[in-house]
Formats: sequence, C-alpha cells, structure tokens
Amino acid sequence: DGTPGGYFWREATDKSLRDVWVVHLQGGGWCYSQASCARRWASRPDLMSSDHWPAKASFKGLLDPPHGSALQAANMAYVQYCTSDAHMGNAGASKDTHGWHFQGQSIMEAALAELMNTRGMGEPSSDESDESD
Repeated sequence: DGTPGGYFWREATDKSLRDVWVVHLQGGGWCYSQASCARRWASRPDLMSSDHWPAKASFKGLLDPPHGSALQAANMAYVQYCTSDAHMGNAGASKDTHGWHFQGQSIMEAALAELMNTRGMGEPSSDESDESD
C-alpha cells in the first residue's frame, strides 16, 4: 500500500558479541494477481502494510535462543514483512502491478544500510581492530 517498511532491533547484550548478528526476515507468502492481492488484503493486511504493525516487537522463536546459546547476546534485527513479494520485489504501484506496491528489495537494502550505518553491522570487533595496530 506504499507505507514504509522497517525493522525492530535489539542491541547485543555482550560487548564481545557486538559484531555477531541475527537478522530474521518475517515470512508470509506473496500475492501474484489482482484477485490474490485483494484476498490477501482482506484477510492479512498486516502482511501488506506497516500501518498494522505493533509499536514494539517481541523477540521470540529464532530471536530468542535458549539460555547459554552463543547467539543469545548477539545483535538481533527483525525485518517485518509488508510487501507480499518475499522481500524481493522492485516495482511501484502501476497498471502492471494492479495498483499494488512491491518494494521488498528496496526495503531490505534500506534496512541493511541503516543497520550498517547506524547500528554497527559490519564493523570489526575490538579484537580485530587491535590486531591491525
């Protein structure tokens, strides 16, 4: 529907794991025609619009590893699904898309860029920085 995409983030709770990331892309299938998208909009608008997202995510399942797991204290990013294109589309609303937006690719690119530019994804750990001195 053209609403912005986004993600929820939880910072690593162990400084030694600040360069370890778990990025989970919410699933949810896709639509492929005017009829399938209309049915999807009627039954699952939360998978087609960010207007229906909660204000805060609960980190459960994959994002809540068992106590003692190496990933328990890592950075966590949860990319919520709102594009109905398996996070791969790159088409604005048009006659060809029956008026629907499919911008999963650009949302993923923007989310990853923001995680890198503002949250430290891809930065070397302090151990790696020390080795280059």
